Amino acid sequence: MSQPTAPAPYDHRAVEAAAQTHWREIDAYRAIENDPRFPRGKFYACSMLPYPSGKLHIGHVRNYTINDVMYRYLRMKGHNVLMPMGWDAFGLPAENAAMKNKVPPAAWTYRNIAEMKKQMQAMGLAIDWSREVATCNPDYYKWNQWLFLKMYEKGIAYRKTQVVNWDPVDQTVLANEQVIDGRGWRTGAMVEKREIPGYYLAITRYAPELLEAVRDQLPGWPERVRVMQENWIGKSEGVRFAFTHAIRGADGKLIGDGRMYVFTTRADTIMGVTFCAVAPEHPLAAHAAAANPALAAFIEECKKGGVAEADMATMEKKGMPAGLVVMHPLTGREIAVWVGNYVLMSYGDGAVMGVPGHDERDYAFAQKYGLPIVQVVAPRAAAGDGDAAAVAFDAAQPWQEWYATKDGVCVNSGPLDGMDYAQATDYVAERVGALGLGEKRTTFRLRDWGVSRQRYWGTPIPIVHCAACGDVPVPERDLPVILPEDCVPDGTGNPLNKRADFIECAGAEVRRAGPTRNRHHGHVRRLVLVLHALLFAGQRKRDGRRAQRLLDADGSVHRRHRARDPAFALRAVLDQGNARPRPGRIRRAVHEAAHAGHGAARFVLPRARVGQDRLVHAGGSRGPPRRPRAPDRRDA
Repeated sequence: MSQPTAPAPYDHRAVEAAAQTHWREIDAYRAIENDPRFPRGKFYACSMLPYPSGKLHIGHVRNYTINDVMYRYLRMKGHNVLMPMGWDAFGLPAENAAMKNKVPPAAWTYRNIAEMKKQMQAMGLAIDWSREVATCNPDYYKWNQWLFLKMYEKGIAYRKTQVVNWDPVDQTVLANEQVIDGRGWRTGAMVEKREIPGYYLAITRYAPELLEAVRDQLPGWPERVRVMQENWIGKSEGVRFAFTHAIRGADGKLIGDGRMYVFTTRADTIMGVTFCAVAPEHPLAAHAAAANPALAAFIEECKKGGVAEADMATMEKKGMPAGLVVMHPLTGREIAVWVGNYVLMSYGDGAVMGVPGHDERDYAFAQKYGLPIVQVVAPRAAAGDGDAAAVAFDAAQPWQEWYATKDGVCVNSGPLDGMDYAQATDYVAERVGALGLGEKRTTFRLRDWGVSRQRYWGTPIPIVHCAACGDVPVPERDLPVILPEDCVPDGTGNPLNKRADFIECAGAEVRRAGPTRNRHHGHVRRLVLVLHALLFAGQRKRDGRRAQRLLDADGSVHRRHRARDPAFALRAVLDQGNARPRPGRIRRAVHEAAHAGHGAARFVLPRARVGQDRLVHAGGSRGPPRRPRAPDRRDA
């Protein structure tokens, strides 16, 4: 009897090569408009774009496998699924790596893209490579610049000088989230506070609408993520008013027109003000420091560390008297002005009223420096007994939580005595309003979004700075403003400053702005991801479009930004064409945990008609825009 033939060994390489060759020949993963094979409609499955670091790691494999499984499942269920891929190619890591290796960031980046794409293709991921993009490609960042100009026209993008976090090693501005314990997240260098001009996006214009959406229009969101979003926007209702003064600057004019403004949510405690504190960058602080070397040294010390609220909350509270006084708006009393390291110039007006009797931070500050502490609110029950003295308020003892209560009545407050929180707030608002010193005001913790950086490897801002005519937007017909790709950073500053062919145009006095850089892992890029979804997801209907579901594989660490930023950007895009639907019809960008534990999340963009012709085809063009081309293979 013959022996059975041994089975041939399984050659997985040959099997995979044959399968992938077949998939490429039939273009298996290309998404086609209105494909009759998939009757259940379109599904846009987009993982976050990877940074081209050179090699895939297990995190990449995990993320894209999740998306790949969902792609195949939905396609089997009859959905026309698009899974695109792109490269988050701009950024500081590429510039630092290029500096270390003494090569241009472009060469390093394109080489890494080629290697990582080869690895992804070997994995057999269901990616439509015909739609490949790279954020460092001019065909892509042209639309970044275009969107910036549209926002600039509307006043949504603007330029101002503001105190920022400065990393002295990386020579760049850091977002608050990139400062950890007062140090740069990448270099570990002690961060400095610097006043630097830059471009900002006015996301605060959209704060009420975004907050309404978070509260009322996000079914299915995890509660902790929804609360995170709400706190990030941070609505506060209170009174903004001025302490008057007669302090004049070196030019003989009243500083701030003789007014120092503050905002408070506790106007009911206005009679308990015993000091005011201003930020080290406040004009009154600068004026006082000019004649006080000790104060000037203290202000320099305050410039170390970040400008985030979280840093301010945990740092030791320090202060120095400025030797100045302002006048209480209701009583006319003189109030001493201090310079405090915990007051941020970028929040509100850079000044706070100190009410140590009913604010824990002020209480500790007053105890430390021996400032008066006055009780002006008593708990309702104790006050109801008619004996305010029965309330055990003792300024010599540690802080008690009830000191901050709003559920009480005013005491030791003259005309406010006996009023509750709402009554006292209304009274104060009415009085300062009658004096022309203030009004009720709603503010938000959310701040306008800084999009400028002082480094090289990023999208150039399409603005020309002219000594004669100011800031001049680059005409749309001249976009994109091309970033030179042959610069080699050497750590001595932005190499573009040495490129006359880039910074000089239309005369020696005209200089282009520095590059836009990605804030907090690519926020500027995320603006264009929204535009990318509108332009390149294969839904180019000239009479408008309905944006489809987006799947963004991401963890909750960045969810507050990844939901907030596209939500703002989409509204800004819709506003450009004056084709925005009624607010009630806009579905907000939604993050929803798709599977517990792996951090996948879903975006649902508005089902809204967008005037496509007017929106994206500047200069009269009526055809669809070119798709971004695939990355160049040079240096690969």
